[in-house]
Amino acid sequence: MLVVLVVLSLIAMVSVPLFQTLVQGTVQTEATRLSRLVRVLRNEAILTQTDYRLVFDLKEQSYWVEVRNGERFQVRNDDTLLRKHVFPASFQLTDLSILGNTSTRNAAERPIPVSVDATGFMDPFLLHFAVDGAAYTFKVSGFRSTVDLLSGYVRE
Repeated sequence: MLVVLVVLSLIAMVSVPLFQTLVQGTVQTEATRLSRLVRVLRNEAILTQTDYRLVFDLKEQSYWVEVRNGERFQVRNDDTLLRKHVFPASFQLTDLSILGNTSTRNAAERPIPVSVDATGFMDPFLLHFAVDGAAYTFKVSGFRSTVDLLSGYVRE
C-alpha cells in the first residue's frame, strides 16, 4: 500500500507542472492571436481609411471582425485571422470593460463591439476570463493597440 502511495505521489508531482504548462501555453496562444489581430485591424484601418469593429460575444465565448460598408458594418471572413474565433472550451469569458465607458457588460447581454477608427485608434478595453479557476485579464490599449496578458482580475 505504501509503495502504491509513493508511486501515485510521484506521478502527481510530475503531471501537475505539465498540466500548468499546458494551461499557460493555451492562454499565451490566445493572447498572441488577439494581439496579432489587434495589430492587423489597426493597420487595415489606417491603410484603407475604414472603420472596423472587433465584436465579442460572451455567451458564445467568441469574437469576430466587422468592417464598415457605407452606414452598416459587415462581418469580414476573407482572411483566416479575421474569421470568427471561438475560445477554447477551458476558457470562460466573464466580462468586457470598455475603458472610459461607465458600464461593464456581462455575458447576459448582446455582443459587444469595440471600435477601431480610420486613424487606427481602438477603444481600450479589459477582457476578463478564467481558465481552470485562475483569473486572467487581456488589457488592450487604445493608441498603441497592444495586448497585455495580466494575471488576475484587473480593474482600471
